[in-house]
Amino acid sequence: MIKVRWLLKSPPLPAQVENLKKFLGQVEIVHVPEPHLSPKEILARMRELGAEEVVVNTLTVDLRYLTQHNVRPLWPEMKLVRGAEVDPDRDIKLGNTWYRFTRFRRVQEIDVKFTSPYHLNVPTSEQQERRNDD
Repeated sequence: MIKVRWLLKSPPLPAQVENLKKFLGQVEIVHVPEPHLSPKEILARMRELGAEEVVVNTLTVDLRYLTQHNVRPLWPEMKLVRGAEVDPDRDIKLGNTWYRFTRFRRVQEIDVKFTSPYHLNVPTSEQQERRNDD
């Protein structure tokens, strides 16, 4: 049986549990709502529990930290529900908006690309021409 640390504020929907079982087999989901953990705390909680998987909805920088430490988190893909009937097995209300679970995605890698801050101040050739015309 695979232990899954569920780090979302809301408990898993029936469709999410079924989706996890479909690709992981037998699962034990441990849901303790701790929405504001640092990536180091996420790793520590996983180790304490002996969890092999973690379901998160967190910041990109946290996902990057986790993937750099050989954790491939599961991300619940949700779509906005518009004009459809609410399905309690797949839908959740966040604020005033309903979302529908579609599938899990595994975060493999987060790639951050940097540029020189000076690059932002360099005018394009078109901008330079306009300046010359003034």
